[in-house]
Amino acid sequence: MLLTGGVGGNVNQFSSIRLGLQFVSAKGWAVGYDYDLLQNVHSVNVGVRLFGFDKK
Repeated sequence: MLLTGGVGGNVNQFSSIRLGLQFVSAKGWAVGYDYDLLQNVHSVNVGVRLFGFDKK
């Protein structure tokens, strides 16, 4: 389980602060939820592993 966050905007305006949670499975898929505090927008995210790194 990961706690995620992000900020965003453009050169003229700061317009986004996001907080969320993400679950990453051992099989390589992920599902998460984000909420944008400034825009009052909810989002659900899904993902799959594209490639892995060797653990040394």
